[in-house]
Formats: sequence, C-alpha cells, structure tokens
Amino acid sequence: MPKYKISFPINKNIITQAIIDNNYNIKKIVRIIHPEIRIKMNEFMKKNKLKKAIVLDIPLLMENKINKKNDILIFVDANKNEISKRLKKRLNFNNRAYKKFKKLQLSLETKRKKSNFLIKNNFNNQLVEKNVKIILNKILYA
Repeated sequence: MPKYKISFPINKNIITQAIIDNNYNIKKIVRIIHPEIRIKMNEFMKKNKLKKAIVLDIPLLMENKINKKNDILIFVDANKNEISKRLKKRLNFNNRAYKKFKKLQLSLETKRKKSNFLIKNNFNNQLVEKNVKIILNKILYA
C-alpha cells in the first residue's frame, strides 16, 4: 500500500479505497489488524477474568481463528434485507468494500452450525434483550 499515506488516527476512507483498489490490500490489512485485535482481546480478558462472563463482538472471529475451543459462540440472525438497508444508511458506506469483506466471511450457515446459541434479531431491542438474558442464564446457571 505504498501509494496510501497512513497516519493516526487511521482514516477509514483511505483504508476503504486501498481495499477497493487492490484485493491483496485487504489481506495485508487483516494481517496487520488481527494480531492487534488478539492483543486487545487478551488484555480485556485478563482485566475481566474474575467476571462471570465476558462478551466479545469481534468481526471475522472464526475466519481468523481467534476463538478458542471452549468459547461459547452466539450467532445473531437477522433479516438480510433489513441489515442491507441499515448498512446503506451508514455514513461512508461503500458497497464495493462491503462486497469484498463479505467474500472473506464464512457462510451464515457455517457460522450458525458452529454456534452454541442463536439469537433472532428482529431489531426490537426488548425482544433481543430478553433472548440475551435467557442465553446468559443458560450459560451461567446450567
């Protein structure tokens, strides 16, 4: 990515353009970012090791083999059309970058099968919160 000027904090538009310009750049970026994610994840887990449960929301968790064997995975299922509609409303949404990231991901079916629990997200916060509490109780008091 020599033609891209990288500074801190990182400008997401520059990263997005690098990804769009060259498929190999996304692999470079993942190789840089995911070791940092592992470090931050481990720091967070050490800091919270006395807690009953630790919840992590990490994009490409399974794809980059960040999860451990005894982790409890929760798959959040939502309507594709609703997700797409909400993504497109985001500031700086880029459909070409989105499609490239989508190709990196395991299929939803694979993620669903590898997960221990499933939450149906119908974008009703009360219902989602209720389902989270049910799963949390199953995990903590099983």
